[in-house]
This record gives sequence, C-alpha cells and structure tokens, in this order.
Amino acid sequence: MYKNRVLDNINIIIHSLILEVWPDIQPKVTMRKISNIKSIKKKSPKVPDFTCFEIDKVLEYIDKVYETKKLSKFKHKLIHKKLEALRTANECLRDSGKYWYEQYKKLHYKMINAKIDKLK
Repeated sequence: MYKNRVLDNINIIIHSLILEVWPDIQPKVTMRKISNIKSIKKKSPKVPDFTCFEIDKVLEYIDKVYETKKLSKFKHKLIHKKLEALRTANECLRDSGKYWYEQYKKLHYKMINAKIDKLK
C-alpha cells in the first residue's frame, strides 16, 4: 500500500516536471497506469475463441441428418434458428466485453489525470 502511494507520488512529480519543461505536451499514459491495467487484465477471464466455425460445423451435421430424413423439417428449422440466435448472442457478448473494457480504460485514465490535476 505504502509502496503504491510512493510510486503514485513519483509519477505525479515526473508528470509535473515534464509539464514545466514542455508545457504543450500532455502525457496521458504513465507506466503505473499501464501496469495497473495489465495486472487487472491478467486476472480477467480469458476471451473464448470465435464459435462461428463450430456452429457452422453443427449446422452442416444437422443438414446431413435432415437429408437422410431422420429429422423433420420443423425440427431442422428450429435447430437452425436456435443456433443462429446463439451465434448472434455470442457476437453481442464479445462486442459488449470489448466496449466495457474500453470504457474502463477511459475512466481509469480520466481518474488518474484528475488526481494529477488536483495535486498541481
């Protein structure tokens, strides 16, 4: 805890010195921020691979079963509809994860910069 505060203070001092030497430069990312985000990202659940290929394989298999007349037209369409809905849900979930990660980074940087501005 104490070590983190010291590192934060060092980053703030370095940031202030840079602003004094080059007032037109506004460094937005410090090593502390990057390492903090990396450590959080390491602990996060891994993003699964794209599932579209697997869904396509299952759909091909279902089509073959349907062609052999072992599956009714109703069940065939129902399975296709449910798998397409699953594909859409997976894409939305992946997009949502990317969106919220980007929002977290923006908020994190904004909070750090606000702390720096407050100490000036």
